[in-house]
Amino acid sequence: MSPDYDDIAAFWDLYFRNQFVQLERNANGYRGLAYADPASAAPPAGFFRKRELRVIEIAFDRLRQWDYRADLRFDLILKRPTTMAEAIDRVIERNYPYRDPAPFGKERMAELGGVLRTQFQQAGHNSAITLELAQHVLVKMIAEHTQALDQPIAALAWLLGEQRDRSSAPMLVEVVRNSSYFPFAAHRLHFTPVDAGFSALWKVNGKQVTSELLKIMEGGSESGRRKIAALMERLYSTKELLSLDRCGERYLDPLFWRELIPADRPLSDWDRVDTSAIFWEVRLLALTRLPIQDLNLLEKLANDEVGTVREAAAARLTKVN
Repeated sequence: MSPDYDDIAAFWDLYFRNQFVQLERNANGYRGLAYADPASAAPPAGFFRKRELRVIEIAFDRLRQWDYRADLRFDLILKRPTTMAEAIDRVIERNYPYRDPAPFGKERMAELGGVLRTQFQQAGHNSAITLELAQHVLVKMIAEHTQALDQPIAALAWLLGEQRDRSSAPMLVEVVRNSSYFPFAAHRLHFTPVDAGFSALWKVNGKQVTSELLKIMEGGSESGRRKIAALMERLYSTKELLSLDRCGERYLDPLFWRELIPADRPLSDWDRVDTSAIFWEVRLLALTRLPIQDLNLLEKLANDEVGTVREAAAARLTKVN
């Protein structure tokens, strides 16, 4: 197979729809395999159809030509509220900049925002809404779980993910732990908050909870293992995508991930590793966490193929200078 095009729009469409079977990020650009017909990847049709693949190859220089400010999939990530108080206000006011789909529509999210604000006021005795208070309320709602709390838990897990603070990771693990994927769960949350919890764990990139997630994976159903393996794939892919196609049957084996991921690496070192992540969202988050002393890495990111990352890195460098 030879590369059939280097179309920027098509590349990013495949990226955001998770259609790559294999993907490598090398010194000059990306090379990967994707389904010639995306429907081939989806059951039930995928079980009865020949899975023809096409080669996708595109250079960094081509990707730098994309208008990232005009593409809301990129631009909105920088427009989200940076405090929980503002996030709740904007959800309730129906003007939150939704880049990633929330668990519910805008109207229902506004209603749930009001429910959460009441929960925060009761738990914090009318004190200011902070990230720490939101984390406390999430754990409290899980501990007191009833079916009526499924939707507020889903909304809050999603909002914590939007804050992209890794201190939320242990609380989000509790959402995953209390799902039907795992037979020893103390509570059985609906799949909606569980999916929101997995999505939020990807966004906050809290690698300090990897060991705990792999413990949960050991006792999970095959569906649960697939969910955690997919999270590991997104958090730890650097030069190449750690996909099922790339890793084979061991993809669903917690031991495989334990052997692959150094258990004693400090989070600060992971931030440096993440500047080479295959997913640009991980690179963007890494540059916000890097100490200013890592000028060489910030300078590297200031030349990133994604304009959103380039501009954020340049802004940090400007503050240094």
